[in-house]
Amino acid sequence: MTTTATTMNTNTMNTMNTMNTKNSKKMTLTDGASRMYMPFDAAGIAMQTGWCPLVRGYFGRAKTALFNDIAAQSGRKIFCLVGSMTDPLDLKGLPYITDGEVRYAPEAMFKYAIENDGNVVIFLDELTTFPGAVKATALKMIHERIVGPHQLPSNTRFMAACNAAIDAPNGRPLDAGNINRMVVIDMPPLTRDDVARWNRMNVDGFTAVAQPDWTIVPADWRDTHRGDAAKLIEAWADVGDNWKSWDQRATNNAKGDYMPYGSMRSWDMVTDVMAAARAAGIGYDHEQMSLLVKGCIGDASGASLLTEMRVLIRVPTAAEMISGEKGLPTGMFETRLAATRLYDHAVKYADQNSARLVTQLMIKAADTSGAGVCRKPLGQLFNLLMERKLSKQPYFEELANVISSNRIRLGVD
Repeated sequence: MTTTATTMNTNTMNTMNTMNTKNSKKMTLTDGASRMYMPFDAAGIAMQTGWCPLVRGYFGRAKTALFNDIAAQSGRKIFCLVGSMTDPLDLKGLPYITDGEVRYAPEAMFKYAIENDGNVVIFLDELTTFPGAVKATALKMIHERIVGPHQLPSNTRFMAACNAAIDAPNGRPLDAGNINRMVVIDMPPLTRDDVARWNRMNVDGFTAVAQPDWTIVPADWRDTHRGDAAKLIEAWADVGDNWKSWDQRATNNAKGDYMPYGSMRSWDMVTDVMAAARAAGIGYDHEQMSLLVKGCIGDASGASLLTEMRVLIRVPTAAEMISGEKGLPTGMFETRLAATRLYDHAVKYADQNSARLVTQLMIKAADTSGAGVCRKPLGQLFNLLMERKLSKQPYFEELANVISSNRIRLGVD
């Protein structure tokens, strides 16, 4: 049994619609809006990247109503799938015979998605109450865009919500593998400000305070921001034992639900959501960014990454360093990223003058902060200059001496 989200929580949705029609001015979520909205805005950002957010929270927190508003602002029709009221055969479709073959007519929401290039949000509500067979079908749908015999368009988007398994009737915790495929956002406890805000809305008939403008991610976020996000993560991973965050194991919270953890897949996910959030103007110190990052790789790794991101984004570009507009940064993390940016510049510009300037700056960075800090870009630059047959240049010989004296392995390992 499925339904559109607009038919659920009727009283809440009527309230929401009244608010949205009577208020022409909406708040932006970076202007001191209540924290109660932040998990939903973060979930909306994750949804727009193609990953599925999972918002976990107790009953009665308007999850369905707010998801409906997010979908509307992003220009998508939303359908709600309540797995505890669904037979797995419903998802496969209604069988019929044509030309002697059994085929399946897709359920209405899937038919709509197929006919409209996936311009929908399929909202999986009460996910921890899904029976096993329905859950398996739904999770395959999220991760592979396949439901029964039907292939959904790649543009199809998903959002999910649930209560803690221990709180939900007949609840079952999601397994660690599926937690690792979603951006898991746990709703924080309500604050006094949240309650005061709700009471103002309640007293005034829910017309005095507008709903926020949810963050809309630019369509070209992947082209404009993902490369930079990946390089920042690479610089962070190359420090100390941070690389171990790619090989973590799942742990449980106090209620027995699995928490996010680091894996190659979840680091791919965190690169996407960081890039999308930055493209939409969300800073590394904003709460939405914290919820997104920690929702992919866990609290400890997420907090460490975000702390360093606030430092690394201040590293000058290669052009700024080469022109002398800005000098080499100080600090281990910053120097490593600066050296990586210099190498990328050398790859892009093949003339000897650029190679000379980049090499001299790289050697200076190694002298200042220690060759070990820049070992990877030093080795990469050495190989690049060898490929371009610049090995007789004086600056190349100096680079070779730095590498040899510090026993730096060449390559990109």
